[in-house]
Amino acid sequence: MQLLKQILLVLWIGLAQTLAAQTHLHFSVVQYNSKKGLKQNSVHALMPTHNNRILLSTYNGLVQFDGDRFTEIPFSKIDNYKFYNHLVKTTAPEKYFVVNPNGACYQIHPSINQLLLPSEIKRVKQVIAFQNKIYFVNSSNRIFSYNVSTKKFTKHTIPTVSSYLKLFATQTNLYLSIDNQLYQSDAKLSSIQSIYAGSGGVANLTEVIQKSTRFFYILVNNQLLQAETKTGLIFKPIFSKPDSIALDFFQFTNDSLGNFYLATSEKIYHFNIKTKQFQAIKLSAYSINIRTLYYQKNLRQLLVGTMADGLFVLRPDVITSFTDINGFTSKGCTGITLGPDSSVYISTLSDKIYTFKKGVLKPYTTYNGFFTASQFINGKLWMGSYGGQILTNPYSKTIENLKVTGPSPITQILYDTPNHIWVAHQDGLCLVSSKLKIISDFSKEIKNGITCVKKINATTLVAAGRSHIYMIENERVKRHFSVKEGLNVTDVRCIYTTTSGLLLFGTYGKGLFLLRENKLININEYRGCLLPDDIFCLAKDKSNTLWMTTNNGLYAIKEVLLERFIRRQTELLIPRRYDAQQGLEIEEFNGAFMPNYCYIDSNTLLFPNVKGFSQLHLNLVRQTSNVTPITEIESIQVNDTLQFLKTDSIAFPSTNNTLRITFRANNFDASANLHYQYKLEGLDGRWSLPTLVNEARFALLPSGDYTFKVKAVDANALNHPCAEIKFTVVPTLTETLVFKVLMLGALLFIAALITVWRLRSFKRKVEEKNLYEAKIAQVELRALHAQINPHFIFNCLNSIKYCVSAHNFEAADKYIDHFSMLLRRFLEYSSNETISINEEAGILIHYLELEKYRFNNKFNYFLEVEPSLREQFIPTNIIQPFVENAIKHGIAHAENLCNLHITFAAHESNIRCTIDDDGIGREASKKINESFKKHVSKGLGLIKDKKDILKKISKIDLNFEIIDKKGHFNEESLGTKVIIDIPLYDDKSTNNRGRTNWSEFD
Repeated sequence: MQLLKQILLVLWIGLAQTLAAQTHLHFSVVQYNSKKGLKQNSVHALMPTHNNRILLSTYNGLVQFDGDRFTEIPFSKIDNYKFYNHLVKTTAPEKYFVVNPNGACYQIHPSINQLLLPSEIKRVKQVIAFQNKIYFVNSSNRIFSYNVSTKKFTKHTIPTVSSYLKLFATQTNLYLSIDNQLYQSDAKLSSIQSIYAGSGGVANLTEVIQKSTRFFYILVNNQLLQAETKTGLIFKPIFSKPDSIALDFFQFTNDSLGNFYLATSEKIYHFNIKTKQFQAIKLSAYSINIRTLYYQKNLRQLLVGTMADGLFVLRPDVITSFTDINGFTSKGCTGITLGPDSSVYISTLSDKIYTFKKGVLKPYTTYNGFFTASQFINGKLWMGSYGGQILTNPYSKTIENLKVTGPSPITQILYDTPNHIWVAHQDGLCLVSSKLKIISDFSKEIKNGITCVKKINATTLVAAGRSHIYMIENERVKRHFSVKEGLNVTDVRCIYTTTSGLLLFGTYGKGLFLLRENKLININEYRGCLLPDDIFCLAKDKSNTLWMTTNNGLYAIKEVLLERFIRRQTELLIPRRYDAQQGLEIEEFNGAFMPNYCYIDSNTLLFPNVKGFSQLHLNLVRQTSNVTPITEIESIQVNDTLQFLKTDSIAFPSTNNTLRITFRANNFDASANLHYQYKLEGLDGRWSLPTLVNEARFALLPSGDYTFKVKAVDANALNHPCAEIKFTVVPTLTETLVFKVLMLGALLFIAALITVWRLRSFKRKVEEKNLYEAKIAQVELRALHAQINPHFIFNCLNSIKYCVSAHNFEAADKYIDHFSMLLRRFLEYSSNETISINEEAGILIHYLELEKYRFNNKFNYFLEVEPSLREQFIPTNIIQPFVENAIKHGIAHAENLCNLHITFAAHESNIRCTIDDDGIGREASKKINESFKKHVSKGLGLIKDKKDILKKISKIDLNFEIIDKKGHFNEESLGTKVIIDIPLYDDKSTNNRGRTNWSEFD
């Protein structure tokens, strides 16, 4: 029975290897050694870190790998012995520890400190972590645990060990391999239960993996065993090492897809538990010594640490390339079309035609010509040639020429209906029947070369080519788009319609165009768009992902992200790039005239390239997920001087004029898929455009507080974590607030001094001007007095002369007495600008007596002064001219005895002087004076002049009003009334209001 089992097992292994040989997975292998930045080529341990990077232990210390670069962990400088062969991580709480063979243990995250081990653990043989504990196995096979929460050590009692002891930890359980038995235990090692006993000596258990709550696997004696928890942990073999493998397996790991990776000291083997496929993965041309494995499930990549060849990163190829290496001997691939037998027919730029089915490439037939397009129509393979011919049955070589195309190369054959086939060529477009009869020729409407055609609905066809796009509806050209409509490009290569109906065009040189409202919009010109500029083919897969072939690899973007970007609902459009890291051997796809691609099934796409074609495995694409890119700031340099990165803010003086900040995110994908955006708050709060450069430079930053933020962005359009650093640009002395306040104060003081000086200067100039004007006004006033006085004297002398001539000597004598008194008073006050009302009344009395004598007592006068106003001052010679006019023009011509009333009374803030006569009035006097043409009255004119001068030099504004008194019934003149309002002086000692000292003008 046992022999039968062995025979069946050998047959099964042989069959599995045969199947595997036919459907091998292809792996891309990238080696990292000291030439690529690895500190030392010996890698003994691997462990993922908190920031989604990989921690590696080498003989020369610890390094961190971010997918592109290795960075030394500064912690390694703590201990002179830099070899740490144990790397462990606790989960609750999350902490990372490293241990060297001498028993030195250090915590390296979240803080760096040394863990002091008991003396019994100095010789460490094994270290593992389970939940919140670290387990140490010493050289005497004793187990100790350290609780990271309580910070206490515990010594555990286990079954007796004769030679072999090893610990294993899964997500839910702790396992012990003791001699030839496997035990399951809890975290306290208090309940130990035997679950497997190896047969035939020592079990040599090397690895335990728990795939799920239902299954877990062990590797023992070169056998991979599976146990199902629901069946009572009954182990059954699922794989045994083939006899062809000389070395033993010492470690294995698995992914989430049923694939296991087993390691000998020199090779890695891949085993699929579902298909039973088994294959060796070639790492290097040299013999290597494998030390450790780690599988990153979220990136589907295997990390292999070796003794002398550094680190290897293995990934299943998402893309398989078929070139001359795989038997494709033609110069390039053009048309790819799927036949009715599920075979792919491939036309080339040589005389060969190939078929491709289930990964096998075979020659189909040959023909002397270059083929440029292919299409299965009505069960026949139509192939267009470079010379304008169409081959309708390549196998029987049935050829017919389309004369309408001439020698023009055919670029695309589009099947519309069984009897309508569109043929695009480099001179135009035509519609032919299944028998190659021309139905419609569009050479008159379409004179440009057509590279691509697409049916977008039942009646509408879109044709595009050299700088032109045509809309054909019901077989008639309806619209034409070119430069005027925004198509500023010379070569349209492909057409694409989104699920929502957007019409897109891929071009050579300008990227992607969108047709909207009869206008073509270049999406590549949008801010934040990172689509390639050269697009040869646009293809959609079943998950509505848009694939683009370019001269620089294969790109993919989700339709939903593209449409959101077009609607400006997102700021970035970053496609995912596939290159050699995903198995793409040939990155240049510009080998076909037509934008050709082919779906084999829902999981496979084919694209032509310049040396063959590429097979895209969509199932592998969908299974691949990214590690969240966590960005970290590496350094900050000021004027090329490195600043120490601290948790608090960094400060440097503003005299430094260049700032360089470097940063990096973990990136285990193609380098072109990760970009950075940054902003400097305090200078500009706007995120920069995405860039592949991992540094930012600033110059001439003004003083102030800044926060630099940076984040990684990729095709997933997720809001990835942001790193930030705060720093302060310290102001110089001249930029400090105290200095600015002092300078402002000094400037204000100087400005005040200048202002005061200017005000004083201005005031002095104004005073000088006023003094000058006052002197002129005073001279004018004195000249006015000189005009008033002779006028008055002239009138008095005329009166005396009249008395003498009338021989009225007594009257003349009295007249002379009053005249002399009046003249003496006049001379006494003539030099003053003001005079008291009491003195003014005295002068008026002498004047009125003179006038009364002159007119033979023809009038009586009455002069009244309020007692309180007697000592108030008024301008000199301001009342007398009005009194003179009242006598001369009102009383002198009256026939009856007249009365003249003069009063001085207080009125509001003025002194009101009223001169009231009952003479003939102004109108009668005017008629009398008109008969004396030579008479000129100067009294009122002089008064007005004096009024203006007083207003100029002393700001005194005199107001007077002349009122003609009338009767109530017959409008008869009852005399004249003059009202004079004189401002009241506050200080009677002041000689003139508004003048400080008039004596300085004398």
